[in-house]
Amino acid sequence: GNSSRQKIGKEFTNVFLLTNTSEGYKYQISASVTKKLDNNYNLTAAYTYGISKDISNGVRNSPQANWEFNQTILPNNPNLAYSNSDIRHRILIVVQKQFDWKKIGNTVLSFVYNMQSGSPYSYVYIGDINRDGSPNNDLIYVPTSLADANLTDIKDRNGNVVLTASQQWDNLSVYIQNDKYLKKRIGKYADRNGARTPWNNQLDMKIIHTIPLKNKSRNIQVSFEAFNLSNLISKNWGRQYFVPNLLNANYQLLTLTGISNSTKPNLNFNKPVTVPWQVDPISSRFQGQLTVRYNF
Repeated sequence: GNSSRQKIGKEFTNVFLLTNTSEGYKYQISASVTKKLDNNYNLTAAYTYGISKDISNGVRNSPQANWEFNQTILPNNPNLAYSNSDIRHRILIVVQKQFDWKKIGNTVLSFVYNMQSGSPYSYVYIGDINRDGSPNNDLIYVPTSLADANLTDIKDRNGNVVLTASQQWDNLSVYIQNDKYLKKRIGKYADRNGARTPWNNQLDMKIIHTIPLKNKSRNIQVSFEAFNLSNLISKNWGRQYFVPNLLNANYQLLTLTGISNSTKPNLNFNKPVTVPWQVDPISSRFQGQLTVRYNF
């Protein structure tokens, strides 16, 4: 991890010295209220607030990979930041109703509505701006002006200017102002996992009908579970957002094209045509499950 990229010994490719830290922590606070109403109604509302912070995300299976993919400014002295598993806010509402049909059994109908803060992700450069040998993990600096942005003209293969530095700054400035997180970090470096995807909202339903048998200790249960019922109601509801984890939930915003005078980075900004997150194609869709169970 030496920034000069010089080997200490020819017999080693990489040498890592890792030590423990006491800086990381995690906690969750939950509160819930349950109320049983007339006509066999049960209502439950719960709220969870959770914070999780660490020095290194530790999601890879080797010390080398965890060091190389950890989003940071100084790789050998990373700052405490939100972990990949940071929950933040979660709201859960459960409504349940039981119907008694006497001889033909009973039916329990349940609706569960879950609202949760989006997943954290990081804004990074394309390229190895701190020259530690690990590309695509360096947190971006959010510039204040054109002079502060270190942008250079984008040219085609023939050397013709396609997009000037000034035009790139106009696009970048608008992008920053329209991003709730980056707008708050102007003049500072982005934090690891400082940005978040939109909230995830999902409505599920479950209906269970129990049929009694002559032997009272036995019964048949027929149930149907509707996962993400909200997406069945509207294709724009129930979307589950995520940032691909191929590069550890990174979003590459600025491109490093070179280094001037050994210290000054040359950057390009190509206006993104997509948002940093994607919609999960599986969990964002309605799914149903029918079950028949014989209890004895």
